[in-house]
Amino acid sequence: MSKKRRDRARANPGSQPVRSAPRSDPAMAAQKGNTPPPAARRQLQGWKLWRFRLAAAILLPCLVLLALEAALHLFGFGYPTRFFLPSADGRSFTHNRKFCWQFFDRATATEPHPFLMTARKPPGTFRIFVLGESAAEGTPDPAFGFARILELMLREQYPQSHFEVVNAAVRGINSHVILPIARECARHVPDLFIIYMGNNEITGLYTPVPGRFNWTPYLTAIRARQWAKSTKSAQLLSQLTERASAKASEPDMPFFRQRRMVMDDPQRLPVYENFRHNLSDVCDAIQSVKAGIILSTMAVNLRDFPPLASLHRPGLATAESVQWEAAYTNGISAEATGHFDVAIRQYEKAAGLDDHFADLHFRMARSYVALGQTNQAREHFKLARDWDAMQFRSDSRLNAIIRETASARSGSGLQFIDAEESFATNAAGGLGLPGAEFFRDHVHFSFDGDYLLASTLLPQVAKSLALGPATSPPPSRAQCAESLAFTRWEEYNMALAMNDQTAHAPFLDQIDHDQRQRSSEAAAANQFNLLTPDVLRQCAKTYSNAIQHAPNDWHLHLNFGGFCASTGQAGLAAGQFESVVAVFPEEPGFRIKLANVLAKDGRQSEAAREVREAFRIDPSYPPAKQAIAWAR
Repeated sequence: MSKKRRDRARANPGSQPVRSAPRSDPAMAAQKGNTPPPAARRQLQGWKLWRFRLAAAILLPCLVLLALEAALHLFGFGYPTRFFLPSADGRSFTHNRKFCWQFFDRATATEPHPFLMTARKPPGTFRIFVLGESAAEGTPDPAFGFARILELMLREQYPQSHFEVVNAAVRGINSHVILPIARECARHVPDLFIIYMGNNEITGLYTPVPGRFNWTPYLTAIRARQWAKSTKSAQLLSQLTERASAKASEPDMPFFRQRRMVMDDPQRLPVYENFRHNLSDVCDAIQSVKAGIILSTMAVNLRDFPPLASLHRPGLATAESVQWEAAYTNGISAEATGHFDVAIRQYEKAAGLDDHFADLHFRMARSYVALGQTNQAREHFKLARDWDAMQFRSDSRLNAIIRETASARSGSGLQFIDAEESFATNAAGGLGLPGAEFFRDHVHFSFDGDYLLASTLLPQVAKSLALGPATSPPPSRAQCAESLAFTRWEEYNMALAMNDQTAHAPFLDQIDHDQRQRSSEAAAANQFNLLTPDVLRQCAKTYSNAIQHAPNDWHLHLNFGGFCASTGQAGLAAGQFESVVAVFPEEPGFRIKLANVLAKDGRQSEAAREVREAFRIDPSYPPAKQAIAWAR
């Protein structure tokens, strides 16, 4: 450059030509954290870029959830979700009171009935699991359920063998919950399973609610959702949401009415398919460990239990509705005055317009019984059950699925009993219509019903376990009642429990509900009046004799304690409850019972100690929360 140009450039620097920067090595640029090389940019373009973003969107939340789950486990947050929990000494397993929290709201979740099972099955012991819902559990008092009666029968007839009957049935659940219970039971060296389930399929967990989104048709999604709800993270979320929203502890009648659904509603079809799959998977889980299965149909109260709800068929025209109502009303009037043939003609006229209404079939069935036409009565009682729009009883299609499953597996070691047929055969009057002689309400057995089911199961149990010939005949109904201390006091208490249940939803819409409720309450009052001092002394003797023959039977101590507490013998009651607490030291409910009678016996410091212990075991347990205030 000439001297003249250099001087001009110094005077006007902005006019100098711009020199391009030297090119840098792409690899070095990348190492220094600069923009990725063109090749790398090209690799993250298009669908590959979106795939990377999608993976990041899924992976990052998963990593956060995994970290949260690990932290919650580390700090001991939440509750165990297993059905079996080890005892403090490690020598046995017991029930998990909080098992159902992962399926239901805490306010409405039920608990398994307490049991104790040895951690290692003793040699020569037959371990039998019972699966099902409240009817299998033994509501209203599992101490007298068919599982207890069956165990007694086995011990009496086969004294050379040892039996461990574990009642794993739980009130209020259905097959979606029974499946994980069965899989867990299968890991505890079982010999035999008795499956008696099906009453809660239509109205229970994961069943359709008209007008709402339902999980029912998506069984895989239901199971994935349930697995997610069992995690600690889900427990944290559930706890936060439950605190933020106040929920009713007991559903009222409108709650049930909005869930009414007729038998031919398409939304009910996935329920049956889910039951079929769940039942099949339960059987697979059992047969995978080479255990035996006894599968039973479900027996229900046909004769003495009106439908809980009735609905008309969709599309019933106004004129047809008026005609139907007139015929139905005329039929009721004729039935009330004893003109049953006239009543049936009017009911049949109504059925010609609309045969969906469950109450119509029940009234027709009653009129046919009055005329001695048993076959027609049986048909319409079954239709009344099947068309019940609040289906708390196993219907004909569920029992058909049970029969089909048993037939398909008949060569694989599965034994089948038809409880529905057994109860029909043994029904009062030879009508084939089981009713109040076997049932306390719609599905829960009286002691006679539990005894009949245990007697029906007994031969199949002996066959499945290859027990050989029995040393004696099966114990009679009276012998079982004596051994289990089923006294007149217990009969009265169970009547009170059932009256309390039927006085509330969902029973309020039943035919003649108020009249039948008053009759049941009057019968219970009469039972109480018959509990004279001599009768009460005989009850106490029955408890004592039963305990003398089976001193380790905690059910006997619990019921005798309740009897003593109610008859003003707090000191004796405390001794019985102490025996129960010794068996279940981590059961807060038993400690609260003990605390109550200790306080009545004037042993305040001991009562306060039991209350504090119950509160330590479970600070969220409502009776413990209430009692701790008294103790303080």
